[in-house]
Amino acid sequence: MLSDKGNFKSRSIKIAIVAGEKSGDELGAALISSLKNYLPEASYIGLGGAAMEKEGLFSFFDIEKVSVMGILDPIKRLPELLYLRR
Repeated sequence: MLSDKGNFKSRSIKIAIVAGEKSGDELGAALISSLKNYLPEASYIGLGGAAMEKEGLFSFFDIEKVSVMGILDPIKRLPELLYLRR
């Protein structure tokens, strides 16, 4: 259980988190901050913005590259989004 902090000390834990826009970045940052209480040695990877990076997330690329809205914006940026997916 997460409440038993001692069980995780000898393990190398990597947690992946993805946020696609600013409010998700803020929620993800709060999540990472809370998880640090239970898993202080864990590392965090994925996709996030400045708030998550401040908490220690290694973001694969800038969150602004995938933050698209509506119908036309994703279609216009489809080649870039598919490239990032790889």
